Amino acid sequence: MSNIDLSEEEIIKKISTWSLVDIVHKPDGYDRKTLPEATSDNMLIYMEKINELVAEVNNLKRINSGLTDAFKNRKL
Repeated sequence: MSNIDLSEEEIIKKISTWSLVDIVHKPDGYDRKTLPEATSDNMLIYMEKINELVAEVNNLKRINSGLTDAFKNRKL
């Protein structure tokens, strides 16, 4: 696979705990974990991210089907 440089607008950013609106701190042994809380605001962020990923997958499938059709119609 080749490395392709993407612009900032083209990169799908990762979700971290700090990206979310509502977080809670839970004890974890002698330490504490920061976790997302199951709120409607956090679910909206997840849904938006899932929809962004679905749009990209659909775009890749569309590109792939075009390439597949081109190879099928190619004369050897």
